[in-house]
Amino acid sequence: MEKQCHKFRWAFNTKLWNPRKHEFLYAFNCLQEEERERISRFVFRRDFKQALIGRLMMRKCVSTAFSLPSNGITFGRSEKGKPILDKDL
Repeated sequence: MEKQCHKFRWAFNTKLWNPRKHEFLYAFNCLQEEERERISRFVFRRDFKQALIGRLMMRKCVSTAFSLPSNGITFGRSEKGKPILDKDL
């Protein structure tokens, strides 16, 4: 069986994204606990928003490519601190 190759290119202007509190909390709660803890350490709101959107886009990419529900995806970190999928899909 031949593996299918997926390519995605998405852009998101975080400067234009000004969510209401409930929208912000909803997006934040879509992440796994470890991701929320890491993102919560950012001091500046701009950095927090960029990290949040980046993680949500990673989830969407994996979800779309592998037809998985977003809440079924778990990320970890490599030895060098890079995000990786926790298990084979």
